[in-house]
Order: sequence, then C-alpha cells, then structure tokens
Amino acid sequence: MRRAESSADRAVRALEWNDRMKPDRDPQDATLGESATIRVRGTVQGVGFRPSVWRLANEEGLVGEVRNEGGGVRIEVGGGAEAMARFLARLERELPPLARIEALEVERSSASLAMSEFRIVASEPGRAWARIAADAAICAACSQELFDPNDRRF
Repeated sequence: MRRAESSADRAVRALEWNDRMKPDRDPQDATLGESATIRVRGTVQGVGFRPSVWRLANEEGLVGEVRNEGGGVRIEVGGGAEAMARFLARLERELPPLARIEALEVERSSASLAMSEFRIVASEPGRAWARIAADAAICAACSQELFDPNDRRF
C-alpha cells in the first residue's frame, strides 16, 4: 500500500525541483547559506510544536527562529540545502503527540539568515485563530505555572 504524500514531502520535492531548475547552481554549493520561511497551519499552538521545531533545527545545525502567528506557526530557517531538506522531512514525521499539520507552505530564498543560532521567539501580536487539540489536558507543571504569581504565565 502506497503512503499518501505529505505536505513536508511536497515541500522537499519542491526544494529539489527548484534546485534542478537552476542551471547556474553549482552542486558543490549545497553547504552555502540558504533560507526559507515556513508557515505551518493546523493544531500547532499549545501542543509543544515550537520546542519540537527548535530541537529539530538544532539537530540539523540550522539557524533561525520559530514563533506563533495568527493562524499557526512561522519558521524562519537557514542553513545548507541538505540540512534544510532533512529538517522539512522530519518536521511532519516527528510531531509532538497532539500536533497536526494541515498545511505547510515553504517560501525559499537564496539569502543567508544573519543569525548564529535557532531560537523560539515571542508570539506575534494581533488577531489569533488557531486550532486547539481536543484531547489536551493541562499537565501538573503547566497548572503550577498558571497559578504561580511569580511566573510570567500567571
């Protein structure tokens, strides 16, 4: 039985296709800096998605940032082409248990990001519209944070 193609599979295929369509691209340039803006829609807020993105990006040696935005999560990521392709493939395969990706949009750039690490940044202000996982229950540690007057989430 053939597995249905995922959003990440399509994104990786698009990156590979873009590389083949660039006649002036030297195959040895795979380690040179490239970047992409990735917008992820679905159940990706409040489910540990950003820490998961941070872990994957660091394991692949990428730089950039991840943040919540109105309808999902935006990832600015930079690094070598092969590491970026692995990151995209793993992004959908290695989701936190409650996360679900409905759409994944990749906008690629040949510009390098002027960053030295990958980080989780504060959510963008503005109108929010995001899915909440139906089975999500608050864990003991989160509950403690919510009721601790010294915690920023109080």
